[in-house]
Formats: sequence, structure tokens, C-alpha cells
Amino acid sequence: MSHPSQARNTSIHTRSIRELTLIVRLSALMLLTSAAVTFFVSPVSMNDFGGRTSVNAATNSPGSVITTCQDITAPGNYSLASDLVESQANTACLRIKDTHDVHLDCKFNAIKGGTGNGAPAISVTNVQGFSITRCTLQTETGWVLTVNNSSDGDLVRNTIGNLTDQQQFFILFDSVHNTRIVHNTINAVFQQVYSSGNLLRFNLATCPIWTNNSSCSGLLISILGSNNTMDRNEIDGKGSISTGQNGADDGVILSDESGDVVSNNIIRNTWDAGIETVGNITDTEISSNSLTNVGIGGIGGWYWNSWRNVTVTDNTVRGVRFLFYFFRIFGLRPANWDGRGVQADTGVYFQENLFSRNQLIDGSDPASPSAYIPIYDYLNYNGGVSGLPGERPAQISDFQLNDNTFTRNDFGHIELAPYFAEPFTVGKIIDGGRNICSNPGANYPLVCH
Repeated sequence: MSHPSQARNTSIHTRSIRELTLIVRLSALMLLTSAAVTFFVSPVSMNDFGGRTSVNAATNSPGSVITTCQDITAPGNYSLASDLVESQANTACLRIKDTHDVHLDCKFNAIKGGTGNGAPAISVTNVQGFSITRCTLQTETGWVLTVNNSSDGDLVRNTIGNLTDQQQFFILFDSVHNTRIVHNTINAVFQQVYSSGNLLRFNLATCPIWTNNSSCSGLLISILGSNNTMDRNEIDGKGSISTGQNGADDGVILSDESGDVVSNNIIRNTWDAGIETVGNITDTEISSNSLTNVGIGGIGGWYWNSWRNVTVTDNTVRGVRFLFYFFRIFGLRPANWDGRGVQADTGVYFQENLFSRNQLIDGSDPASPSAYIPIYDYLNYNGGVSGLPGERPAQISDFQLNDNTFTRNDFGHIELAPYFAEPFTVGKIIDGGRNICSNPGANYPLVCH
């Protein structure tokens, strides 16, 4: 791939191999599911829950006191008087299923699943209307909390996973809708698939492994969903470009999502990107995020990368090589590539996107471009495919790269102007004016100030 400096980017390609392994792991987890500092302590308000109050009634009403691990299949208010531990292997301790309006208040007691990877503390299946509050959720390794085919839930002020065991912990949402995850301490990877309308706000998320070259793919991950919001979370990947590949690869990952909002998050200490996208991203807002010590790029995407009508505004990236980092790896995926009926890729898009008022502070490499977006070279696609059955190489006619507006961005004067490749043609990039960048020379598509 003809990066700005092939020699300097050797390490990036080596890292991409490791990252691809993590992406494959994400895909495997998704297929598995189809088969089976201070603001964090502010009072919970209606605004925290996306404009409506919590449905949790357990803290205000008497109800059933749970003393053993069990199934919960009836509506009601439930609470814990002490810790619970599941004795059976590969078994969830509390199994809430096939019901509605279940509200659990652990009263700060702990729940631990059985031994083995398939032993979450709590599983929720086929439930409409639920809340889980003030719980400490633990497991040996793997899934700590699973929620499937459920909606209208609240997860509030829970501690999920831990940082002492140095084990991979996951929260899995599969086909979960209109659920709020607010004011939790998440020492695990949160991953949702085929989910919509969910709100993650005021959570403290930390990668639970960062020693012995161990990695989290990301901390907040959303795949093949829509209209999800990640707002005002604090995300610590516990790694950096200087630690090799310990800790989190990325802070936030969006994969084949539409209508999402990623805003006002504090993301730090990842060894690749702060916010990375995979696949087709449409009608999405990425705004007012603070990204520090996030490895290669602040915001970017490359695997099956397509963006349409994405708004990127008011983000601050500090001490990083690239403010933005975009190119294209792999071809066009066929219909049903996920095994659950997703539509085929129709092309490669980078069009009608807006980049405005973003800022790179203290760029890390004066000899490097401040952003890497080779729009004029078909996103530097080299004709390769991933190996998915039915995937085909993208052709020049498949690329639609136009009407991307850059206005009032501060790329700084430490690094070079953003790299768009050449030759420049009309229509792909629109200069909205007042961009700050180093002098790029004649015929550059932006006027640099």
C-alpha cells in the first residue's frame, strides 16, 4: 500500500495483522451469539436515561428476596440479602427469562456465575421491561452478563467484571432494544449486535487485561445495529503505542451501524485508534470526544470501510500521529455474510461526510501528515479480499467518493497537511474554509491557514 512513507508505516501494517486477529475474534463472537472524573457520581436524572425516568422499582418497593441462584420467570421486584455463587459449571447464577417487568436490586451484593466460559452472573432472555441495579457481577472468565432478545431495560450503578484477575470479561447484548446502560463501572468489553435504540452514558469502562501482550479489541462495541448512543463515557484502554499491544486496540468500535451518536466521551490509552469503524457507517454523528494517547489515529476506519453522511465535529485528539486515518482493506461482501440475512455491500462509499472544528494537539510525528485520507487514490485499496465466501474485489466503478466537506479543522502546523493522495479533482473534497494546516503547496484541495 502506498502510504505517505512506506518505511515509516511498516510497524502500522504489522499492527494491522494483530488488529485483524481481533476483528476476526469479534466476528467469531458475533456468530457464537447467533448460535446460542467526577461526573460519574452525579445524581441520576431523566436526562441520563434519554429523556425518561428509570423503570427500576425494586429500590422503592418490597418484593421477593433471592437467597439462591435460580430462574426468574415471573414479573416482580427482587432483591439480594447476600452474595450469590453458582456451583454448577457453565451455568448462569440468575436466569431471567420469558417474562416482563423484572426489577432486580442487588443492594451492592455480588453475583458470580459458575466455572467455565459459559457462566455469566446473570443471563436475560426474552424479557420486556427489566432493570438490574447496584450489582457486582463476576465470573471466572468470558461472559459476565448476557442479554438476548429483550427490550426496555435499565442497567444502573453496577460493577461488571474486575481488573485484578487479568481475564477477558465480556458483556453481550444480542437483539436488545431501547435499553439504558448508565453509571456503571464496566471492567469488561461491552459488545452489542443487532441492537437498536440503546443508550450508554456516564459509564467508566476499562480494559480488564493489559499484561503479557494481552488485548481487548475495544471497550464499547456496536455491530449491525442502529440508532445507538454512546455519550459521556470515560474509557481507559490501559495501553498505548509504547506498550506494544497490551490493553485495548480501540476505545469505541462501530461496525456496520447507522444512525448512531458517539459524543462527549473521554477516551485514552489505546494502542491503535480512539474510535474505529468497520464496514458501512451511515447517518452517524461523532462529536465532542476527547482522545488522548490513542496510538496511530484518533478517528478512522479501514476494514471494508465505507462512510456516508457521517458528521465528525468538535473532537480533540492529543499527542497522536493522525487526527483522521482512513483507507480501504478488503472487497465487497455478499448477502448473508453474517449468517443472519444482512444485505450485500453495494459499493465503496466515502461521500457527503462533514469534518468540522476538529483539533489535533501536539501531533506526534512532524514528518507525517496530520491526517491520512487517500480519497484521490480510491482509499488506497489494493484489490484484496478477506476470504469471506462470495466476497469479490471492489472495482473502480464501485467507488463513490464525493462531497466530503472540511471546515474549521485545526490540523496544526507541527505535522504536514492532511494527505488526500493525487491527482486532485473537483468534487471529492469541498473546502468549507478556515482550516488550519501546514502549507501543502499548489493545487491542494484545502486552503491552509
